[in-house]
Amino acid sequence: MKRVVAGSEARRLRNVIECDRMCFTAESLELIVRDLSSVLGEYFHLIGKPKISVSAEGAVYRVVVEAKADALKAFGALPPASG
Repeated sequence: MKRVVAGSEARRLRNVIECDRMCFTAESLELIVRDLSSVLGEYFHLIGKPKISVSAEGAVYRVVVEAKADALKAFGALPPASG
């Protein structure tokens, strides 16, 4: 006998499978947040830590980063690209 999975159960199961496939742990997300803080901190005076969310959309990952800053930092122009 085949069991029919309810909509909310199917979504939860799909989320669990996607999370397993992405192999993101709390520690790996914290590492990404630290890296983002470091890079963004070179350009902005950040207020708090950046937030990140990663979700799978089929074979593509959607990565959303949110950070708040109260000032821009001065930085020089990028050198011309060598070609």
